[in-house]
Amino acid sequence: MNAAELILGFMARAENDPTMGPSHIGLYLAIVLAYERQGGRGPVSVYSRSLMRVAKVSALGTYFKCIRDLQAGGHIRYIPSYNPRVGTLVFLSDNQENVKSEWKGSCIRRR
Repeated sequence: MNAAELILGFMARAENDPTMGPSHIGLYLAIVLAYERQGGRGPVSVYSRSLMRVAKVSALGTYFKCIRDLQAGGHIRYIPSYNPRVGTLVFLSDNQENVKSEWKGSCIRRR
């Protein structure tokens, strides 16, 4: 799926979702930008600080709230790495059906 389709699909869903605000939209667009820069293949490997810089989100609390809301809304699947040298993995909504098969049996911790 290309970036334009991802963005248009997200905006159509976010338009009717009262929990989606400007920070959520900016963060989703930053994730899509990272997706495009990594060749348009999922999952996207990202770092919170770089996403925050692109999305113009300055507080870590806001970042994690937006990530949590985007995941709860089914827009992304967020898998933290817990390792500062390894990027966090983000699956975009078009990749949701592949998430279970790709991560089955993985050893990623969840909090």
